[in-house]
Amino acid sequence: MSVAGRNVLIADDDASIRLVLSQALAREGYQVRATGNAATLWKWIKEGEGDLVLTDVMMPDGNLFDY
Repeated sequence: MSVAGRNVLIADDDASIRLVLSQALAREGYQVRATGNAATLWKWIKEGEGDLVLTDVMMPDGNLFDY
């Protein structure tokens, strides 16, 4: 299965986790967007972006399950 054009959204308040995940997925051919806050993640989701979301639950601007 080709990953070309597959978009992954990453949300984690730890910059090192975002970096490692972004680099690993990009090496495999995924398009990656990463953020450190829940509001941006939900904005992207509402705009229809992303085929897959990898996220931390507790973010500085709230619990992702509360959005």
